[in-house]
Amino acid sequence: MVEQGEIVGHEYKIEREIYKGGMGVVCLCTDIAEKKERVVKYPLFNGRNDDIKLEKLKVEAEILKTVSHPYIVKYIDPFKEKNMLYIITEYIKGRDMKTLFILENVHKNEYT
Repeated sequence: MVEQGEIVGHEYKIEREIYKGGMGVVCLCTDIAEKKERVVKYPLFNGRNDDIKLEKLKVEAEILKTVSHPYIVKYIDPFKEKNMLYIITEYIKGRDMKTLFILENVHKNEYT
């Protein structure tokens, strides 16, 4: 687990946790050199399916490396530190997909 204010990958300062789920943790961070907001994602190791979580993050990184589309976050950097894999992506301000999906379904149900 990373803490607010911690520097990871020698250049990313953790600002705050954005999301924590069963598979991993997503945090807002600052790229110190470029002075840009980024996202750092890493697996949540808790002894349950840790190998699967790590493999899924590796697959996600491999897919993001090959994709370039205005509606998909840009892959920035992978790194390992203290036996943990991290991936860095661009940060896009706005609502997450889960919230948008819920809001869309609530809106649809109001009129049906």
